[in-house]
Amino acid sequence: MVIIAGSIRIDPTARDELISTAIAVVRELRKQVGCTQVTLSSDLEDPGVLHLFQTWESQEALSAAIGSRHIDAVRDHEGRTGVREMALLKYAVASVGRLV
Repeated sequence: MVIIAGSIRIDPTARDELISTAIAVVRELRKQVGCTQVTLSSDLEDPGVLHLFQTWESQEALSAAIGSRHIDAVRDHEGRTGVREMALLKYAVASVGRLV
């Protein structure tokens, strides 16, 4: 399992346009083989921050999605739709179990 998690700093004045683009991208990512979860949410206190969380069955599935036209659409909008900074990390998970 691979997890992508982090935050995206945006221009709050461009938030609505960015979210419109993000909704379409999230819908397409969820259709990708090996994608088990994609969540993009607004920060509760800072309107200039979005949080991203993705889970993938494998690195191969993630790599295939990264090379897709849907990810290219996000890159094309970066900077134009108010994305200021992306601080995303990748975690390779060896095992998963219940918290409690």
